[in-house]
Amino acid sequence: MKAPHQRQVVTDIYDEIKPIKYKGYEIPHQFTATFYLMDNDNVEVTKENFKTFKTWQVKFYIRVTKAETVEVVKTEILGASTYKGHDMFSKKPVDPFAYGTVQARHYVALRDYRARFVSIAVQVALQSHKFTKKADGSFEVTIGDKIEIPETELSRINFEVTENAYAKLDDAFYLYVAEIYNREILEGNPRPNLVLMQTLNKELKTVQGYTKVCRVKKYILEAKEKGKASPAKEPPTKKEKGKSNGKTRKK
Repeated sequence: MKAPHQRQVVTDIYDEIKPIKYKGYEIPHQFTATFYLMDNDNVEVTKENFKTFKTWQVKFYIRVTKAETVEVVKTEILGASTYKGHDMFSKKPVDPFAYGTVQARHYVALRDYRARFVSIAVQVALQSHKFTKKADGSFEVTIGDKIEIPETELSRINFEVTENAYAKLDDAFYLYVAEIYNREILEGNPRPNLVLMQTLNKELKTVQGYTKVCRVKKYILEAKEKGKASPAKEPPTKKEKGKSNGKTRKK
């Protein structure tokens, strides 16, 4: 199944405004992450047709611990509906019967891309909530702020979240490997496996095993070898009559 197309990802603090340290940054102790996903059913999304698709939702309730682990304590799915954005402030309860039926493909997407969803949720939460400590020891948070985090740091956080979230080497994991590999190829790096070794903290043999699977799945681009001619076989020469391999044929 192709990776779901995201319209928007929104994170909100749940209950108490309380930051906790995570990988060197501050993140809400408890928060929700709502993914608004196009219900395109594996149809290619283009600039011409993206408005025609309805939107289904996945909502995660996430807790971050002092041990810097990310725990999903609850997950909700809502069927497809016409996308109208999201309410920043609303106490109106969600009416689940205002949405379409949850399809089997929605459960498949959640199963296959759960780790990726959780990783994105963490990255959005880190970049969207700026905490300020008040005189009484409590905290206030600025909504809508954009906290700049270097791409290298986000990549590291992405790996650490997904490394703990993956129960198996599933399709989402190989898409993640391919994403790093393809980025290095497009940037002209002839040895993308070295970057994968550093990012995944794995030996070369293990990384080569991952990329081998990615090739079979046709997820990765191939590096072009420079200055190396393709091997070519010389055409066979005609043999002289009555001779074979330089020896006279016996009658």
